[in-house]
Amino acid sequence: MGKNATILIVDDIVTNLKLLNDVLTAEGYSVRPANSGELAISSALADKPDLVLLDVRMPGLDGFEVCRRLKANRETELIPVIFISAFDELSDRLKGFEVGCVDFITKPFEPKEVIARIHTQLEINRLSNELAAQTLELKQANLMLQEKTEEIEVQNEELQCQTEELLEQNEEYQTQNDELLSVKKIIEASEKKYRILFETMAQGVVYHDANGVITEVNPAAERIFDMTSNEMKGFKVNEFLGSTVHSDGTHYSAPEHPGIMALKTGKPLLKEVMGLYNHKKGKLIWVNINAIPQFTENHLHPDQVIVTYEDITEIKQAEAELILQAERLKISNDELSRFNQVAVGRELRMIELKREINDLCSKLGEQTRYALDMLDND
Repeated sequence: MGKNATILIVDDIVTNLKLLNDVLTAEGYSVRPANSGELAISSALADKPDLVLLDVRMPGLDGFEVCRRLKANRETELIPVIFISAFDELSDRLKGFEVGCVDFITKPFEPKEVIARIHTQLEINRLSNELAAQTLELKQANLMLQEKTEEIEVQNEELQCQTEELLEQNEEYQTQNDELLSVKKIIEASEKKYRILFETMAQGVVYHDANGVITEVNPAAERIFDMTSNEMKGFKVNEFLGSTVHSDGTHYSAPEHPGIMALKTGKPLLKEVMGLYNHKKGKLIWVNINAIPQFTENHLHPDQVIVTYEDITEIKQAEAELILQAERLKISNDELSRFNQVAVGRELRMIELKREINDLCSKLGEQTRYALDMLDND
């Protein structure tokens, strides 16, 4: 899904809609504006967009209710929703994620940040859809293979018991064997497609077995960890993972790693942010981690976990730069305020001196030197 994706932008303020429309259109996206929550829901149901950029505070249906209704409808539940709001309260963010949003952008926003977050969510959604389709195709092919294998076993027993029909049954076996080969080719083709996706996707992907030992690593993960797959496979993540931190800078202990937690709890962990310190290059790399446990049928505990790593270093750097710029702007505003206070004080003192000179001139019988009426009116 590329720049031809359709973005539904929802904001009750027309100037905000125009600004977002101009930014996204310039990037090649197809944009549909909506100035109310009710119109947004109707538009999404009539023609599903690829992503919804949704304001939180709106009259009528607010952004939270719009997102909740979209996620409650099977037709729109998989559409990624990004909230955009001038409010940056933790409670708002938590409520947004509870109702199903995938990201949160704070106003005033930087256009490049908006484009980067939209691109990231569209890419994640595209890869998730492709992976789900590949998994379904592989399961269906395996089911066909199992069914055909069971048929062949039954037919082999009949061959042994019914020698008089050997030639006829042998021909039937050959036909079924051809079908089996055809199914095998389908499976091999599906595995090839999956392997291409696995090798070329931008996100790092690491497979862990039931004991947490790494069994498979794609090239993107090699780049993120700055290690080869041979250096990672056969080890647990805590055996080679260096210094790691949370978003707030606190230490990220090995038992807290999403892959380990997903194996332990059997529940997926999504959107976990971790900072990885690369000692070779002397820099900190920020990643967004998703850990999905995999279960064999009728098993209560996962037999493996798939962990994806998305490099969000540039986004974190952009966020840090925005914070720094805001601090610098506050310092400049404080300095300007102090300067204005000094200037006003000096102006008031000058007026007072002129009044004193005029009073002195009046006492000496001289003509006043300054016209203070205009100054008093000021």
